[in-house]
Amino acid sequence: MGKYDHLKILKRIKARSNQVCYNCSKEIYTGENYYQEHIEDKFLHSLHAKKYCSSCYEKYGDMLLSFKEKTSNKYRSLEEFDNEKRKIQLSLKL
Repeated sequence: MGKYDHLKILKRIKARSNQVCYNCSKEIYTGENYYQEHIEDKFLHSLHAKKYCSSCYEKYGDMLLSFKEKTSNKYRSLEEFDNEKRKIQLSLKL
């Protein structure tokens, strides 16, 4: 966990150039909306901020900030994240 992880938020941005989703590696085309990690007043962080496509944001929401690794097959499977999401949702209902 980094020093500023608790201050991160996801900010919606309209792509001015093609980007790649950090989570699913889907290409984000110019003009599409995507979500980027943001910490106010931290310029250097913006150089390394992770970018997420809108479909990943709709599926996982702010949980993307807590993921430590990419969800591509070589790291962790999406099923693990779905299970983790279900556990959190069930604990919130209790």
